[in-house]
Amino acid sequence: MRSTGDALDEVDLSLLSQLSSLAHPGTLRLVKDVLLKSTCVLEAFGNARTNRNHNSSRFGKYMDINFDFKGDPVGGHIHSYLLEKSRVLKQHVGERNFHAFYQLLRGSDDQALQGLHLERNPAVYNFTRQGAGLNMGVHNALDSDEKNHQAVTEAMRVIGFSPEEVESIHRILAAILHLGNIEFVETEEDGPQKGGLAVAEEALVGYVAELTATPRDLVLRTLLARTVASGGRELIEKGHTVAEASYARD
Repeated sequence: MRSTGDALDEVDLSLLSQLSSLAHPGTLRLVKDVLLKSTCVLEAFGNARTNRNHNSSRFGKYMDINFDFKGDPVGGHIHSYLLEKSRVLKQHVGERNFHAFYQLLRGSDDQALQGLHLERNPAVYNFTRQGAGLNMGVHNALDSDEKNHQAVTEAMRVIGFSPEEVESIHRILAAILHLGNIEFVETEEDGPQKGGLAVAEEALVGYVAELTATPRDLVLRTLLARTVASGGRELIEKGHTVAEASYARD
């Protein structure tokens, strides 16, 4: 079963639902609660609102379903490929980033957002405001972010994600949002910032370090400089320019 577009996504869901209804009761949970829930998770992280479709698939997937000798489904695999990674960084006017970012912001409770150092408004973050597709607009996309966040979190639980793994995913999403807000400025001093370059808002570096369990100094060095080999194979750190640091951040 091969899918590359939005219409085929709906066909996949219809076929899986039909297989679920025809399967032996003992295998119904396997198909419905694992394969269908997997599709729910894939859509959150691989689908986005575009100007032509409010739930456009931005990746391809190959679904392989295994059957026993009686014709009942007993397992399967979903292989994803060709994810539109560039959408994380940039969206066309009127479009959005992947659903998962907005679901996290709109669907998390206040305590969870505070723990992730996030604000609820997607317009605060560079990676979720560029396309300006934030109004209620077509299909009321934002209206469903809250309930879809709960559905995706439950889907991850059903297919075997532990609470710690779900939390780690949320932390990674939050770190990406904070990373996108980091900007660089030139300074006159050559301190630890490397080459007179500094982060405009250093608190964001701390958030990224905390959420990814990475030493803060390592995050800062990675953003502001790169390691190069000299002619004698000696490794040295060379400070980025503003443009180079922005590219490395992305």
